Amino acid sequence: METVCLDEIDSTQKYLIQNIKNDTLKPPVAITCELQTDGIGSRGNSWIGKKGNLFLSFAIKRSLLPNDLKIESSSI
Repeated sequence: METVCLDEIDSTQKYLIQNIKNDTLKPPVAITCELQTDGIGSRGNSWIGKKGNLFLSFAIKRSLLPNDLKIESSSI
């Protein structure tokens, strides 16, 4: 799995989605950073933390997910 480590970013999830959509990155890939300023949590919550906390988003190919996994659960 490719891992991209950044110092600071608004959101690892936004970065990941944008770069997959424009074909800059391809799954499997993980994005980490030391500090994110506008993170996205589950169910519409924000993800706020301090420098050095764990900030991580990753993507794998859908075909690698178990067949019985509801797709809604894959974004946890």
